[in-house]
Amino acid sequence: MRLRVVSTVPLPAEVRVEVQGQPVEVEVPATTEGSRDAVIERIRDGGGASGLISWTDAVDETLLDVCGGGLRVVANCAVGFDNIDLEACARRGVVACNTPDM
Repeated sequence: MRLRVVSTVPLPAEVRVEVQGQPVEVEVPATTEGSRDAVIERIRDGGGASGLISWTDAVDETLLDVCGGGLRVVANCAVGFDNIDLEACARRGVVACNTPDM
């Protein structure tokens, strides 16, 4: 199974993503200047995503649809879930998590 994890923004160098103890490469944009349309295009062009890392970007029906049926987790690099449509995630069986100790 091919895992594709996409971040909506560049990540700090110390961020590591693992799935079942195995490192997973995260696709990140080169700059924070990218627009929502650029993120959607990048995900669509790559055939969807297994995981999505977001900071403040809206994770809504549109973005979830573009990620496709293989999406399993949305990780919000923030304390809350204000930018994530939790009901839309639940309908798709997608786990949403945050980073409460930030």
